[in-house]
Amino acid sequence: MAIKRQQYVIRESIRISIYTTHVETLHKILIRLGREADLETIIDEALKIGIPPPIASRYLMRLVERGRVKIVCGPSLQYRAV
Repeated sequence: MAIKRQQYVIRESIRISIYTTHVETLHKILIRLGREADLETIIDEALKIGIPPPIASRYLMRLVERGRVKIVCGPSLQYRAV
């Protein structure tokens, strides 16, 4: 029983580290794009480094929830790094 629990903890910690890495990578992409970009551009850049579009958009929304990225409304929606 202890081995299964240990395997679960290891898998969970790997999942959390991947999540943190992807979120930080998306934030760095947005900063590299001039601190402001539309969703398509962010998704394209994330795809180039191996983050699939559904994952990239989900993690971008996590950054919005945390207050690290703001949505700017204009002729098109833009995302701005804070």
